[in-house]
Amino acid sequence: MATRRSHKKSRKGCEQCKRRRIKCDEDNPCKNCSRRGMECTFDSQGSLTPTDRPNETGILFDLQARMLASESHSHAQQAGEAVDPFRSFNERIERGAFFPQEWTGQDFELMHHYTLYTCKTIARRPSIQEAWQEAIPKIAYSYEFLMHGILAFSALHLAYLKPERYSYYLASSGFHMTLGLRSFRRILLSPTDDNCCALFAFCSFIMVYISASPAEPAEPDLGDGLDSIIELLGLCRGTLVLAPYLELIQTSALQPLFLPEFRGDLSSGTSFGYRFDGLEEHLAHLHQLIQSDISDPALTEPYLRALDRLKASFETIRCFESSLEIGLLYIWPLSVDEPFFDQLRQREPVALIFLATYSAQLHAFSDYWFVGQQGSAWLSRISAVLPNGFDELLRWPRLYSSQDPVF
Repeated sequence: MATRRSHKKSRKGCEQCKRRRIKCDEDNPCKNCSRRGMECTFDSQGSLTPTDRPNETGILFDLQARMLASESHSHAQQAGEAVDPFRSFNERIERGAFFPQEWTGQDFELMHHYTLYTCKTIARRPSIQEAWQEAIPKIAYSYEFLMHGILAFSALHLAYLKPERYSYYLASSGFHMTLGLRSFRRILLSPTDDNCCALFAFCSFIMVYISASPAEPAEPDLGDGLDSIIELLGLCRGTLVLAPYLELIQTSALQPLFLPEFRGDLSSGTSFGYRFDGLEEHLAHLHQLIQSDISDPALTEPYLRALDRLKASFETIRCFESSLEIGLLYIWPLSVDEPFFDQLRQREPVALIFLATYSAQLHAFSDYWFVGQQGSAWLSRISAVLPNGFDELLRWPRLYSSQDPVF
């Protein structure tokens, strides 16, 4: 009888491998946990220096080329401290999550619903729907955090479809999103060629998830609701850490997610879709506002670039020849410079007027269940905090949001 191959026994492996009764290689993280996208507890008391994270960058209209060409903003990270844009979102979701166990029998229902229905609501083109339906679940086989992202979004969709079981599915959604975020946040600190597609897919889920997830008014830290809007935009910008891997991701099974319109030539000015009547006049008023209200020379250029990119994002939607794909909605928040985004965080009035203008784009995407009437809700929240004297600059977004999108 053949003898079993012996190996050196050790009691020092991580708790995850001990629970699964498999051999741990005693790395931090161990290979078993890395493969499953789990948080590894081996040597949890030790001090590790994470691999340097790519600097966050801004992008112009061409999402890939300009992400890679833009300057790194100066305060991306300090020595020994990595910036984590997903921390506050994780803490908010975790507060409302219930943890019966890591996996439940309900997960089969969620996966079944996702592959048949939910995946088709995230896109309009069959090729993009297929990527959400087939390519992303296949990637999730090897990355548990991505599987949790799939189940979280499926549960949120079921909460929307079945109001009689809203609380049940919402709790399930928060449970899976919390588990996914735990390991995603750690792995995002050191992306690689192997995990970049899984990270990108999870980032995509986060962007649509937070658009759909409700902001509970009972939570005092959400205040007037504007912070949750700025948090959403910050989470979108968190994906910029994957900028060095975009070329690789675009040649992977996720290639259909990268719309050719992002790099299209808009010089013809031909409008195939939403007209956004009155936009040019409104943008001219915003340009005058920058000249009159932004006195700091260091901020003038970021504001002008934000205006240029806002115009470009509207033009992309305007020139789109078929049903709008949700990726178009994130062009502007991904493309503004960090100094301008800091102005949004500080609730500077001129920056908020830009945000109010951007809210008109949400109105164009209102047929997506996870967007709905949020354009009007955003506009109301922004209006509530703006000082007197800015009402005239809110006239165009208010007018556009009060009517059906014009073709």
